[in-house]
Amino acid sequence: MKKVVFLLFLIFIVGCQQNAKSAQEGERISKDAIQISIKNQSEEVYGIAAEYFLGKVTQGGQVVSGDYSAPTLSKQKYEILLTADDFKMDSKNKNLGTVFGIRQKSGEFLTIPMIFEWKAEFGKSYEFVLSGSQEKGYVIQSNNPEIVSDSYKEPLSLEE
Repeated sequence: MKKVVFLLFLIFIVGCQQNAKSAQEGERISKDAIQISIKNQSEEVYGIAAEYFLGKVTQGGQVVSGDYSAPTLSKQKYEILLTADDFKMDSKNKNLGTVFGIRQKSGEFLTIPMIFEWKAEFGKSYEFVLSGSQEKGYVIQSNNPEIVSDSYKEPLSLEE
């Protein structure tokens, strides 16, 4: 009998830990937001910006790091949160598109020539990894198979 009670107690504790972990993750990403995370693995980045689209129509943009007096630290993670208020049109049944830019030492943005598109859902997080250098070129990638990329040639139209 003691073994059964002890086993049930252990199952209860493990279940509580899993629920606490899920609750913490839920607090980090609001069910009313789309989170885009950019993990920087380059040491020559003075800032990161993102412009976002719905069905190829520009909706807005954000500078996620704007201090260009010194390069940002390598392996730093930047996050963008998008809510329904960030979109000028209904987001239902439209793919979210994102283009990223790197702020150079001069303060100007260099657009990474890739657009990423996917069926984004509110309450979820999507991660990208930035690598490369100004000399060799910057690369941004996602390991999420839902996210497809294509070439993009337009400069970012962000205004600060």
